[in-house]
Amino acid sequence: SRNRFVTPSRNMHLTPSRNRYLTLSRNGYVTPSRNRYVTPSCNRYVTPSCNRYVTPSCNRYVTPSCNRYLTLSRNGYVTPSCNRYVTPSCNRYVTPSCN
Repeated sequence: SRNRFVTPSRNMHLTPSRNRYLTLSRNGYVTPSRNRYVTPSCNRYVTPSCNRYVTPSCNRYVTPSCNRYLTLSRNGYVTPSCNRYVTPSCNRYVTPSCN
């Protein structure tokens, strides 16, 4: 009575608890947490912050600071290098790398 009762209780209880728990924790919990968390945070968070934040900060911040601030500080030299180098590199490089 002891062998027939204790042995099935260990085999039926411990074995399914390890297989059903560790399988769900690795396949059902960890894998979706990588696919469902990292991928949306990359597509939904990084891409909008790239298009809405980096691009306006490039056009509205860098270009005015280039024309209004650096023009007053260095009139003849920095202004041409600012408009020809910084502004095109801002529009042509940062925005495509974002998308």
